[in-house]
Amino acid sequence: MKNRVGLLSFFVFLFSFGLGCGGSSAQQQDTTPNIEQQCPCKTCKSCATPGSCKQCQNCPHKNEAGKCPHCAKNKGMCTQGCPASKATVTEETQRASLDSCPNPANHCLEAGILFVGKKEFDRDYVYVEPAKQLSQADTKGEAKFQSVRTGNEFQGKHVYRTKAANPKQLGLGKLVILPFNKRQRLQQGPKSREDAYQTRWWLTRIVGMDDIDEGFVTVAGGHKVNVNALRLIEGDDSPAVTLAGSEDGDFLTPNHVFIADSDIPEVGFIFAHAGVVLKDSKSGKPTVLRLADGWTGEVKHVYSSQKASQDDLKKGVQVIMPYEQQNGIFIKAQNEETAHNKRWWIAKIVDTSELDKGFIKVNKGYRVSVDAVRLIEKK
Repeated sequence: MKNRVGLLSFFVFLFSFGLGCGGSSAQQQDTTPNIEQQCPCKTCKSCATPGSCKQCQNCPHKNEAGKCPHCAKNKGMCTQGCPASKATVTEETQRASLDSCPNPANHCLEAGILFVGKKEFDRDYVYVEPAKQLSQADTKGEAKFQSVRTGNEFQGKHVYRTKAANPKQLGLGKLVILPFNKRQRLQQGPKSREDAYQTRWWLTRIVGMDDIDEGFVTVAGGHKVNVNALRLIEGDDSPAVTLAGSEDGDFLTPNHVFIADSDIPEVGFIFAHAGVVLKDSKSGKPTVLRLADGWTGEVKHVYSSQKASQDDLKKGVQVIMPYEQQNGIFIKAQNEETAHNKRWWIAKIVDTSELDKGFIKVNKGYRVSVDAVRLIEKK
């Protein structure tokens, strides 16, 4: 009796084992993954090519920062492959896809990518998101977009259609879009799809062209940028100029001006910033570009300047100098960044008794080195 029970238990075990393993031995040998069953979102059929699931970024489950559980973390790339090909994409294959650059001339961006900002550019910079447009603009001018960086959907109306910049089209005052990489002093363009899609981009303005022959321009904030990293905005009608003449000892050309908020007072002083005139006006309010932050607009108080000689330095003369001190004495600009991006100040000479020692005094008794002083006049 015990033998019969043991034999029966043995057959029950075999039967259970067969069901638990999926049935026949032929079924056990079929290791082809059932993609539709593995994908919790049921959207792998939308894969365009193995390893590039277009729906991962629309995952309704919102797992792993908006990516499907079967996607590589934070990349939005399907690691299971497309059911049509039954291919299984390895991490190496996915990495090769991210490392590739199918369109180097377009900064590795696929056609149709737009840049969307939360606000219009005013000064310094504005972050813009590379995205695809999902809907037409509504009555408020807003449309729905999907970020190619995060996969998130959002509404926006500050939209920029761009193209890779041609160096011949660049000039002071032009708006540009480029990848944001704060670790690099000299910004570079994307080298791969990952660079293009996983990096933040920013909108800013060109404020310096001194290094254009070496392949660089300066944007607001004093950042040196490789021209190969720049994208121009289609339809941008910002006035742009090219400076003429060579720089003097203060790193300024005859085209540079100083922009202030008010008239020069009889007593005291006012601050000013270096800039250039983008467009003259008969109304007396030219359109200017402020070099420190890329702001442009019409202003009333604009001053031209030139280096002052010792004979020019007389009591009552209005002068301008960098707002930079050393040992209690205001000194000349030490480099281009100081001259273009830091504050200057305008005051009247009140004392020339130390002229032979190389100093003058201006309003409030401040001592200024003679080589720091520039003569100014209202434009």
